[in-house]
Amino acid sequence: MWIRTETIISMSQINNKFSCVYDTLKKYGSVIVMKNNKPIYIIYEPDYFEQEALKDMACISIRDASQNFSKVTMQVYNNALVVIIRRNTPIAVVADYNYVERSTHLNKIQYIKGEL
Repeated sequence: MWIRTETIISMSQINNKFSCVYDTLKKYGSVIVMKNNKPIYIIYEPDYFEQEALKDMACISIRDASQNFSKVTMQVYNNALVVIIRRNTPIAVVADYNYVERSTHLNKIQYIKGEL
């Protein structure tokens, strides 16, 4: 998987200023979250997924995500994919990096969008 350096954000940046994730996400379509110099999460725009698939995923509010990202990480640990919502509208999908590496479905989505 190719990783754009512009899309890399550290876990400490997320905990300090969650809005940097949203800005990068809108600009590039995905964000790689790093911890100890290893990718641990990928955050996608919800456009990468069908609406029906989003309904089946675990959800967390943007307020909870921005106040305490560890709530998101626990949801990802339990469910592999988590939708961050604002006013009942999906704004991001957080995925475990290892899950994405193993999932051919997500890699095909990236290829179609021109990221690979």
